[in-house]
Amino acid sequence: AIRWAGWGTALRPAFEPILIARKPSRASTVATVLEHGTGGLNIDAGRFGQGKWPTNVALDGTQADALDTLTGTWDSSDPVSRRFPIFRFEHKPDREERPRAFGVSHATVKPVGLMRWLVTLLTPPGGLVIEPFSG
Repeated sequence: AIRWAGWGTALRPAFEPILIARKPSRASTVATVLEHGTGGLNIDAGRFGQGKWPTNVALDGTQADALDTLTGTWDSSDPVSRRFPIFRFEHKPDREERPRAFGVSHATVKPVGLMRWLVTLLTPPGGLVIEPFSG
């Protein structure tokens, strides 16, 4: 047992993919948007920083700081992390206040700011979002 002290079987999860999917269009995306009012991305509402086009990568504060340190732009007026949306840490509610379904709370609750950004990016004006997982 001492020989294997400090060993394990997994690494700490640090990558959480978010999938954005839609049903394939029969015609074109434009035709689908005109017919059903959905299918596009609200680019202008999803802009961040000084009106930057939304990226397909979002960072939290720790990742942004690490990126700036690794690229040597930590102290510069134009850090690399400015090119990505950054969602800073938000305190989670106490365990007793967290939503539970069938006695289980959500294991990977996302920052409210991230969820708000995704909903804004994907939901047409007046659209309804049902988020059944409280995450």
